[in-house]
Amino acid sequence: MTDDGRIAYDFAVLRAVPHVHLGAFVPVGVVVHARTARYLGMRTVSDPAELAARVPDVDHELLARYLRSCCAVAAGDPAAGPVALTARARDTLARLTARLPALPPGLVILVPWGPWPLTLDDFLVSRMMEIAVHADDLAQSVGLPTPEFPAEVADVVIVLLARLAARRHGAPAVIRAFSRAERAPEHIAAF
Repeated sequence: MTDDGRIAYDFAVLRAVPHVHLGAFVPVGVVVHARTARYLGMRTVSDPAELAARVPDVDHELLARYLRSCCAVAAGDPAAGPVALTARARDTLARLTARLPALPPGLVILVPWGPWPLTLDDFLVSRMMEIAVHADDLAQSVGLPTPEFPAEVADVVIVLLARLAARRHGAPAVIRAFSRAERAPEHIAAF
């Protein structure tokens, strides 16, 4: 609270990003946090019909379910918080640990976000990359150190990002960026 009795707060607009490659986004909610007043509140568009009107190219039921889940976390619902999430993650990991090794090599799957197929191996590599990149984004956004990933994960992600950067900027630019900072381009990014 400020000296004159006003409450200081932060807010964040929640945005759906239906086409990541286009960079477009649609506001679907807001989170308000007032630490000194011990308040966390969230309001979202949770009606699938309204979401369909705002964001026509997504699974509206799924987005509505995600938003309701976020609201439950903000409201302090213990069934929606970190303990429940950890339990669900452990259950999912146990199921996948048993199931994935039994799948045939070279299995082709349809990715959930598009009409194109990928091999299961390529899909899993892309998920590892997303987890590593977004873990860094999240850690930086809250001022924490980025978590370390096992070498077998980090190696796969680094190779993928280096290959993507080489496709975008050319192999010589990436080699210079890794080996000769004085001659490296100013920016080398995979995306």
